[in-house]
Amino acid sequence: MKVAYSEAVKSLNLVLCNNISKFDDSVESNCLFEVADEEGNTIHNIHQYYFTDADKFQVEKLLKKYPNLLFSYSSMLDIYILCVPHIGKSWDLVETKCLKN
Repeated sequence: MKVAYSEAVKSLNLVLCNNISKFDDSVESNCLFEVADEEGNTIHNIHQYYFTDADKFQVEKLLKKYPNLLFSYSSMLDIYILCVPHIGKSWDLVETKCLKN
């Protein structure tokens, strides 16, 4: 089943932080998703980064239900980051995979 991206992330408080990867190297090294394939080709082009108020338990719960969400962790700030691989379209119009509880 698919749901709107906005529905998948509605439980999170988000703050746009697009430059975080320039100041905090841990964001790229702590990705909770595959960044490149076996040949080194980029799998996901991240267009936006958002600070979240999620803890580890909430991120794990979201990833079980919405496995296509992309998160990273900032060691410097001790927070989880939502990594958004799409741009220029309302989150209400972007679909993401949803698994049953």
